[in-house]
Amino acid sequence: MLRSVRYCGVIVVLVTATAGVAFATPRLSELFHGGDAPVSVGGVPRGLTSVDSQSCSSCHAEIAAEWRSSLHAQSFRDEVFQASYAVEPSAFCRNCHAPLMQAGEREPDANAIAEGVSCAVCHVREEHVLGAHMPDPSAPHASMRLAQMTSSEFCAGCHQFNFPTSNVHRGDLATTSEPMQNTYRE
Repeated sequence: MLRSVRYCGVIVVLVTATAGVAFATPRLSELFHGGDAPVSVGGVPRGLTSVDSQSCSSCHAEIAAEWRSSLHAQSFRDEVFQASYAVEPSAFCRNCHAPLMQAGEREPDANAIAEGVSCAVCHVREEHVLGAHMPDPSAPHASMRLAQMTSSEFCAGCHQFNFPTSNVHRGDLATTSEPMQNTYRE
């Protein structure tokens, strides 16, 4: 289906595999909050029963196997992270290392820990699977192209941020001018 949406002040024609669904192309700042909040993936895309990594692996077995052995899959359980988190257990850290935790919770549940930075964290928003290429109309789930996924800029939302200031423990998020995670710029 062809439809037009306003994106950054420009009308863009999108091809989607789902008729009748109103979903505007999100900005990167809307996808990732740099530690401000957990990631909200929205509803389950049409054709899927869940957005957990097991659901994705039934069709994307090779990619899922690669993810299972990655640091993204281990993001909350990683020994280095856990050592640091034991000293400074802040929401700023949890929101990136267990991004699927429930908003308002003090600690991630077993599912958020097991999923880590899963497929859904980067690829699911508002009942669509986001990808770098045009959606395949024969895909078993609602899909949408997100051009930013073709660039490393997409990863900067989690991999480029400055040190939080000491008030992060009170729930206020402010940062210094010193990079804590600088991999995007590097």
